[in-house]
Amino acid sequence: MNPDPFYFSTFKNNNWPERTRANDYLFQEAFTRLLLLCDLLTKLNFQSHKD
Repeated sequence: MNPDPFYFSTFKNNNWPERTRANDYLFQEAFTRLLLLCDLLTKLNFQSHKD
């Protein structure tokens, strides 16, 4: 799972590889959690409509 190219290019151009790696990790972590949250909400929504 990769963040979008625009986000990537903004950090790849600087000379702070450690910071870049940390930012990429934090972004992917947040992005993954957001997807999981959306998935959970969707499932809950479908369950409530079944009744």
